[in-house]
Amino acid sequence: MGHDKALLLYKNKPFIAHVIDALKPLVETILIVGDNPHYDKFGYNRITDIIKDAGPLSGIVSGLQASTTHYNLVVTCDVPLLTTEVLTLLTNAISNKDAIIQLKTQSYEMPLLAIYPKSCLPVLEKSLSSGNRTIKIALKNCTVKNVIVDSSLEKFVTNINTLKQFNKLNESTR
Repeated sequence: MGHDKALLLYKNKPFIAHVIDALKPLVETILIVGDNPHYDKFGYNRITDIIKDAGPLSGIVSGLQASTTHYNLVVTCDVPLLTTEVLTLLTNAISNKDAIIQLKTQSYEMPLLAIYPKSCLPVLEKSLSSGNRTIKIALKNCTVKNVIVDSSLEKFVTNINTLKQFNKLNESTR
């Protein structure tokens, strides 16, 4: 879209605030990974990317390095319809295996709506330091468990990536 999607407004509230609202009932600590100082106004610890402009994989690695918990909910900022109910699908799927647990619709795997155990950090760091910036390639070296999102919940995990999608989202609230 050409600008910071986290700060786009939906129902007069930034996308990132909607995501934070979905996360709050499930976590004790929220870390915001990003270089934009405007994120500081949300009152959470902001972590900068260890490698600038290296995409979401760098963000995940940066967040995991800063995290003090074993299991970490990783959530993209461009899903303003996200609900706690959907994130609970992930938390309910935690087992004693150290697998990355990601949501999956009928069409898409969602590594940016996932739980990452801290134990996967060395594999992700190695992938990033080798020059790979693609999450799906990095995850090939990890154990990944998919949690299927029922079709009735798919709208809640829809990424807003284009101006057309953004306009359609805002038209639906009128």
